[in-house]
Parts: sequence; C-alpha cells; structure tokens
Amino acid sequence: MIIPLFVYSISSCTRELNLTKEEKAYLKATDSIKVGLYPYYPPYQFINEQGKIDGIFVDYLKLIENKLGYTFKKVHYMDWSELIQDTRTGQLDVILEIQSTKEKENYLTFFPPIFSSEHVLVTHKDKKEKFLKNYLDKKFILPKEYASTEILLQKYPKLSITTVSNDLKCLELLNEGTYDAYIGPKALVYYLLTNKKLTNLRIRSRVNLKYEPGIATSKRDPKIKEILEKVINSISREERDEVMNNWLFTSVLPLYEQPKFWLYLSLLSILVLSLIAATNRYLKYQIRKNVKELRIAKEKAEQSDRLKSNFIQNISHEIRTPMNSIIGFSELLSDENIKKEEINLYTSTIIKNGENLISIIDSIIEISKLQSKSETVRPVATSLREIIDEIEGLYRTKIEAKEVDFIINCNPDKELIPIVIDKIKVHIILCKLLDNAYKFTDKGFIKVIAVLADKSITMIIKDTGIGISNEYIELIFNDFERLEKDISQNLGGLGLGLAIARMNTLLIGGTLTVQSNLDIGSTFTLTFPYKPITNK
Repeated sequence: MIIPLFVYSISSCTRELNLTKEEKAYLKATDSIKVGLYPYYPPYQFINEQGKIDGIFVDYLKLIENKLGYTFKKVHYMDWSELIQDTRTGQLDVILEIQSTKEKENYLTFFPPIFSSEHVLVTHKDKKEKFLKNYLDKKFILPKEYASTEILLQKYPKLSITTVSNDLKCLELLNEGTYDAYIGPKALVYYLLTNKKLTNLRIRSRVNLKYEPGIATSKRDPKIKEILEKVINSISREERDEVMNNWLFTSVLPLYEQPKFWLYLSLLSILVLSLIAATNRYLKYQIRKNVKELRIAKEKAEQSDRLKSNFIQNISHEIRTPMNSIIGFSELLSDENIKKEEINLYTSTIIKNGENLISIIDSIIEISKLQSKSETVRPVATSLREIIDEIEGLYRTKIEAKEVDFIINCNPDKELIPIVIDKIKVHIILCKLLDNAYKFTDKGFIKVIAVLADKSITMIIKDTGIGISNEYIELIFNDFERLEKDISQNLGGLGLGLAIARMNTLLIGGTLTVQSNLDIGSTFTLTFPYKPITNK
C-alpha cells in the first residue's frame, strides 16, 4: 500500500506560481536543465509496452513542466550507479526519483517525499522463515547505490550483501536460488512478481523500512533548487491526487473466480473443527491455571497472616518496653528521698521512652493510612535547601553523638531554586531512611546527597553500617517485615520504616532503590518528580 505524503500541500486550493524576473530570465537563457530518469522502478518509472518512459514520477514531471512552461532535458540511464556518478560530477542537474540518505545530502538537495511505501522481505518459496531476524546470517541480493541498501548496511553492518544494477535483476537471481533474500518496496515487488513471472518467490513479511522518494537537485546550481521549490509549492492537493490516482488502484476479482477459493473453503472447515478441539483443550488449561492461581493466592494470604501475627507479637513487646519504663521511673519519682541528679535521669528516661512510644504509634497510624489508600498528595512550595536544613537539624547532633560523621552534599547552584513537592511525605521518607541508617551504623559515616535535575530530585542516603545480605535485600520493603535472622532483631523496631518509605515514594510518583553489601554498608536512592516555580 502506498500512502501519499504531500507534505507541501496544506490547502486544496491551487497556489499561484510567482517566479521573479531573474528566475524567468534564467529559464529562458537555460535550455538544457538535465533531469535523470531511471525507468526500472515500476510503477514509479518504467518503460511501457510502446517503449516510452511512463509512471507516477514521469506524470509528476509533466505537471511541473506545464506549470513552468519549460521543458527539461530528460536523460535516460540504464545504470543507477552511473546516474549517481554524473550527479556527483555535476553533469546532471535534477534526479526525478530518489530517497534521501546522509551520504547523498553532501551533494544533493532533497525535496519532501511524494509518498511512502513500506518495504517487504522476499525469499525463495522453499524458505520457511518469515522474519528479517531469521535471515541476518544469510546472503542478500540488493540494488547498488540504493538508499535502502545504504540504510540496511548502516543498521546491520555484518549483513552479507551482493549488489547488482536494479531490482529486477535482484529478483531474477533470487528466483534462480543463487541468493537467500531481497528487500524492496511493496508496490514494486508486487508489480515485478506479477508481470515478470517470478513464480519461485514469496513475500514473507513487512520490514521496518520505508521507500520515501522525491525529487532532488544538485547543490552546484542553487537557482534550480529555488525554482523547483516554488513550483512544487504551487501544486495543489487535487493535482497531486490526480497524478497518484492514475496509477494506484486495485483490481478485485469476484470471490468465485479466484483459483484458490475452494482450497480456502476446505481449510476453513478444517480450521473450524480444529478450533472446537482447541477450545476444549484451552478450557482444561484455564481450569488448571485457575487452580494454580488460587493455590498461590492462598499461600500469599497465609504468608500475610503469618507476618501480621509476628507483627502483633512484636508490637506487644515494642509498646510494653517503653510503657514499663515510663511507669517504673514515674513511680520512682514519687520517692520523697530522691536526689536531684536522679530526678533528671528518671525524667530524661521517661521523655526518651515517651518519644519512642509516640514514634511506634505514628508508624502504625501511617502504615494504616497508606494501606487504606486514604493518603493524598499535598504539594507545597519549598526548596532543596529548606528540606536539607530540616533533616540536618533533626539528625546531626544525634548521629554525631555516636561518633559517626554526618555528611551533606547538595549542589549549591540549585539548592535555593523554588520547587513544588509534597514536602511532608518527602520528609517522612528521608526520616525513615535516616532512622534506618542511624540504627545500623556505629562507625564511619552517614552521607546525604541531594541533586536537583531538570524534572526530578534525587536524594541518596549512604551509610557504612552492617549492610544487608543478598538473601534479604528483596524483603526489606515488605510490610511488617523484619530480618529476624539478622542482627536487626536485637535492635528493636516494628519493621515498618522502609515499608512506609516505599509506599510514600510510590504515592508521590517516585522510585526507591537499594544497593547493599554485608558488613560494608547500604545506599538508598530516592528519585521523585517536582514542579518548578516560574516567575511571570
């Protein structure tokens, strides 16, 4: 199927051709503007039964001549390579039909293509493979100096290609079995297979390549390019359609006259019976598949119940520990003989355990909101510096108290740029990641890296803590998951922190990944989009 492009045609009305006095004088003084014809590409250009050159592009050239009132000097070439060589050396001014390539753009100026025709893969009928990927190690026969040949060599440099002068010779050699495959425009292939009786060939499949030819002029004389550009722009949609419709039609025989009608009818009957049998087999397969899916769902549900049971047991312990401390030290404060130093110590312990209890309750409330989908994104205006300052204020003293270095890297040229994000959720994510790093890092450093790109922000939390083994790294973002065979079981926690961080990340349209090595440390990378604030 050929699809007219008509790039220059915006309206259907004929546009007036306005040549300057200089351009008219140029045409009057120049009676030998040479146009190269290569009539071996039906239905675009070919020699008809009367021995005259005919085709789509020939009619298109006549339309251009009529509009200009000028007759070009037509040069008939039997060899495409010779036509290209004469164009390179300046002996030819215009090529009537050619497809643009980077190499030819060095000496030719290309006009937009007249139409587009998809390429097809053609092989000998004995070949069974249908697609180009199956023939990449086979021998191809292609036309010399053609754009499609150049493009295929660029895309598949190891392709074994032999070139000859034109497409008909390619298909004749392929028909004899000398080569394995050929690629060419679908319309041309249909024409040649039908009219040249190449009975041993079959079209196998479409190829991701198009034939998009148009007119091109030599760069040696820019005046010709200017004149052709004006006349092509003056051609209306109706005029182009008339040229195309003279050539592009399909003749359809009645169904009962087609020779393979009864064969197809028999095959259809067999197909119907096969479909009935296949449907029966498919239903049995679906039943087995559904049973398998139900079994997997049951196992997942049981695993979820196990995790939640472990969570309930864990939360009982995690809440009782600070509660017992608060109650115990509160009772000690009622002693009349208590010293001032002891009052300060007991009060500090009560406050610390109270904060720990609030953190546990906050985590439970947060995971419940996220799981129930009741959380929404609330963007506000802020800056990268404001986010970093808040995090630094919360964690620097606490981290450095463990004699662990707290390092912050932020690109200073962008940290004050106003942005719009869900600041609260970003704050929650960073706090959960830093809490995780703080818990498992006793030496070395915890580093925060912030990078503001054009459309996204990347925050990296890197630590030199205990790391995570490969067998557990896929589990750390699961709800209620705590690495019970790891050292983390001795450090407390509900196993909700990283799950909360992951779910909030997804909510703001971001990603959260981790890289970790046991006994070396972990690196969490948070990336999320933002909206810039522009000054109007």
